[in-house]
Amino acid sequence: MHLDLCNQEINIVNEKLNAIYSTTSLIDAYINELNKQAQRQGRHVWREFTSAREIGVTTDFIKKTKRSIESSSKNSNDEFNNELNRLKSHRSLLLKEAATLKDEKKALNDKKVSAEERHQANKKTLALKYDACIGSWNVIAKKFESYYAFEMTKNDYANRWIKNLNEGGTLQEIIKVIGTAKEIIGCANEVFAELNEEFDLFKRRVKSAHDSGDYPDTFAHDKAERDRLYRIMNDAWEDKKSLREARNILNTRRNELRGYIDRIKPLHPDSAFESICEMLSADSEFNAWSAFGFNTKNQKREHWEKKNKRIENAATN
Repeated sequence: MHLDLCNQEINIVNEKLNAIYSTTSLIDAYINELNKQAQRQGRHVWREFTSAREIGVTTDFIKKTKRSIESSSKNSNDEFNNELNRLKSHRSLLLKEAATLKDEKKALNDKKVSAEERHQANKKTLALKYDACIGSWNVIAKKFESYYAFEMTKNDYANRWIKNLNEGGTLQEIIKVIGTAKEIIGCANEVFAELNEEFDLFKRRVKSAHDSGDYPDTFAHDKAERDRLYRIMNDAWEDKKSLREARNILNTRRNELRGYIDRIKPLHPDSAFESICEMLSADSEFNAWSAFGFNTKNQKREHWEKKNKRIENAATN
């Protein structure tokens, strides 16, 4: 803000100086034109006198005409000198004012240099404090994310997955395991569907034999396969059910941990920083990097999105 104020003051002084220089240039041009006009007017009076002169004029006429010309010339000359002196006086005052403004501009430039040095020092201090706050927030967030680390459940699959995790089940680890669990459950569904299809085949054969009273030679085998597949299918169903329970446990933990993180997000330095930037950009565009020396993740993302959009528009046009 101090730098912006200095730049505004310097711009005002520059505008005043430019106005003075423009005015003095106009005055110089006017003085030059007056001098030319005076020369042209003198020659015009002389031409009028010589063209109106008659041959054999008397001495009294010459004297009278001379006095008339001298009087007219004196009046014109006085008016010219007064105007010329007025312009020169005004020009002199403007140049004195310009000299004062130059001194003021030099003082403002010195003030700007000092403000720039303080600003750079403040940005370095702010960046260090910002990084320290980010570090503190990350420590707090890590504790919430690790709230369930190495905490076992009543589900064997969930416990098996947790034991294989390096940090015992942080939020990010749980999210990854849920993705893997989805694939495992998908495979379990396929296995169960295949078993169910095979079971239904033997089940229909046995039922058909009972309904018709015609028992083929394969009846005993078909019945044994039906019973065997039924047991396997039940085991597969329980296995699939256990896998789903394990995934539900992880989903519950994930959602709970995300809720903790959402609650502390307003305490993140970026939240306060972006609120300040939004307030400062209410009336005009605000450059956070120039003012503070760093950008938040959201600001960096928005910057690159705008840049890529400009590139796409340029390529389209």
